Amino acid sequence: MKDDSNHDENRDPEGATCRFKLWQVAPGSGNADRFPVPDWRTLDAWITGNVEERLRPDAWFHAATQWIEALRPALGPTYTVLSSHPVLLVGARSPNELAGLLTFTCHAVEVMGDYLRAVPRSAIPSALPVLQLNTLELYYDYVSTFYEDGEHATSAGMYITRGLPHVVLAPGPVWDLEATIAHELTHASLAELELPLWIEEGVAQILCQLIADVPTFWIDHELAARHRFYWGLHGLDEFWSGRSFGKPGDAQRLSYSLAEVLVRNIAADTGDRFYEFLCASERADAGDRAAREHLGKSLAQCAADFLGPGKWEPKPEAP
Repeated sequence: MKDDSNHDENRDPEGATCRFKLWQVAPGSGNADRFPVPDWRTLDAWITGNVEERLRPDAWFHAATQWIEALRPALGPTYTVLSSHPVLLVGARSPNELAGLLTFTCHAVEVMGDYLRAVPRSAIPSALPVLQLNTLELYYDYVSTFYEDGEHATSAGMYITRGLPHVVLAPGPVWDLEATIAHELTHASLAELELPLWIEEGVAQILCQLIADVPTFWIDHELAARHRFYWGLHGLDEFWSGRSFGKPGDAQRLSYSLAEVLVRNIAADTGDRFYEFLCASERADAGDRAAREHLGKSLAQCAADFLGPGKWEPKPEAP
């Protein structure tokens, strides 16, 4: 028999708990004693063992709310929290701007569901904290704990999957923040599929432009030539594996650009078969088997359609 005596105060009269004290159930630590972090694994086990399945989304939203309220003062005295299920937005902007960002984020969640309806297992988490940080120093201080050691590219935002998945935004104008929110929400929606990064980033680039209404895609002869020179020199191994997206300079810029070009070209050429390819793609071979099965050609051929002849075959990941 399971002993829940230590958590009786966290149960409702029917035993279907979705209200509890986060820091009692899952006490945690912090980043350099600055950012409070509960023990998310302990909380996951506790919710699974103590909360009816139908109430678990509410339990996670309740936990996220308590975490954000504990995190807010650590970010600074001017930060406030606004929420509309499933979004919890914390920021230090004016009340009107923050309310506008919350409205946009909730709209983006709804529209994202429409765009990805044909993709099984695509869904926004039941609780989605969004941290809009007002200085680059604070932004990189916060996200640095999620990076591995080494040199990394700059970013406008991140979808953090460790612990409780959440979005972190660097400072910027509202229109830029909206585009970044839409981009990171794509990552949140597709996380369960564990797609090759180039596919996920290509889809994210396209959807963020559609949802935020910022048509930024462009390709001309000069940019196409840069692609052919760069990838001809360096090869596509790090692109297919996803490593080039985290490198600074041309490696990152051209990786995002190439991902969007390839996804746009594949979607335009194959119609509904693109969704079949998307759902079947695996990181181990960068989606090559899925391409051969659902597109009728290899990824090397897809790349050659844009880059021209070359050794573009992805190398399988080591087991």
